[in-house]
Formats: sequence, C-alpha cells, structure tokens
Amino acid sequence: KNHQSLFRPPYGKITSKQSKVLQERGYKIIMWDVLSHDYDKNFTPEECAANVTENAKSGSIIVFHDSVKANDNLKLVLPKAIQVLKREGFTFDKIN
Repeated sequence: KNHQSLFRPPYGKITSKQSKVLQERGYKIIMWDVLSHDYDKNFTPEECAANVTENAKSGSIIVFHDSVKANDNLKLVLPKAIQVLKREGFTFDKIN
C-alpha cells in the first residue's frame, strides 16, 4: 500500500499557516474522533473503557496517551478496549 504522510496536530491545535505548509509538503492533516480520557483522574478505568468502546465506529481514530499521567488508566483500559472492539468485529490497521 502507498500511504500518504499523515500529521496529527498535538492537542488538536494548528494554525492556518502551519496547515498550509504541511499540506504543501504532502501531509494530510488528521484528527481523532474518540478521546479516551485516560489522562483524566476524574475518569475511572471503567469509564475510559466504556467511552472508547461505546463511541468507536468504523474508521475511528482513538487517542490514548503514553504519559505518566495516563499510565495507570492506559495499562488497564487499552487491552480491555482492544479486546472488546475485536470481539465486536473491529480490526486495527497500522499506518506507516
């Protein structure tokens, strides 16, 4: 497969100038449609998992965070969410 280079702006923030430069360089700017809230201490692991599994749909881009703040929820939620989504027929693609 020939993949276009993708760019996800950190925190979803990007200026029109940055967007223009990236697109001129051949990047496609993408966002996410499901935010796990794994970094938010107000969300329990169960709430994070439910948020992901209830809101994911075909083609979804789900954001999890590899950070100290998110680590506790991430370790519990990500494997569970993947298991539930696979059971529901979702597949996962890696884009290089």
